[in-house]
Amino acid sequence: MDKKVVIITGSSRGIGAACATEFAEAGYNVVIHCNSNVERAKEVSDKCKSLGAEVLAVQADVSKYEECEKLVKATIEKFGRIDVLVNNAGIETNGSIMDTTLEQFDQVMKVNTYGPFYMSKLVVPYLLEKNSGSIIFMSSTSAATGASGSSAYASSKAALIGLTKTLARDLASKGINVNAICPGPIETDMVAALPEDIKTWIKSSVFAARLGKPEEVGAAAVFLASEKANYITGQTLTIDGIFRT
Repeated sequence: MDKKVVIITGSSRGIGAACATEFAEAGYNVVIHCNSNVERAKEVSDKCKSLGAEVLAVQADVSKYEECEKLVKATIEKFGRIDVLVNNAGIETNGSIMDTTLEQFDQVMKVNTYGPFYMSKLVVPYLLEKNSGSIIFMSSTSAATGASGSSAYASSKAALIGLTKTLARDLASKGINVNAICPGPIETDMVAALPEDIKTWIKSSVFAARLGKPEEVGAAAVFLASEKANYITGQTLTIDGIFRT
């Protein structure tokens, strides 16, 4: 039987890279996507290949519909199928509403919200052909709670929750499940780039007394895409070690 194929946007680093290796280890062929970091995408590709996966790496800007079309077309040309889409690509701009420019807000929404919408719109027809498949949106704990000084990012991630629940209703009868993962503080470059005082506060605010590992999020994504999770749809899974927000 042909291996299932997963597309993971933003998979050259962090949670996306961990998702890629976890899916490869679970027996999937993997499409690695990056916006600009081609070298790191190659490193992730090599790791997935070492785990037995056939890999396609594609550079694309998911904030642009035609670039998303390129990514999906390349996947079909390479593998002839798509089984799972993990909408992980995202950017963050720190700042209150007074500090956030219109251009910054627009760019965050284009990458974090428009990109997942574009990718889902393009992938769903291939899932409908088989009446099976899974779409996973990588949201955030800030989608439900908000986040001080993060008006653009929290807004973009909150929009994904509405999209998750709506697509789940639309596609449940077609055998396609749609869920969102809401990570809290995870050991990623995004967290590492925060000011030291904020990082100290974050670490002291997690009941588990540590940051989460990207692999823990990746393992959850693999489960949600598996047949064991076929009856789980329209849900948000929080992975945050109990984060005091």
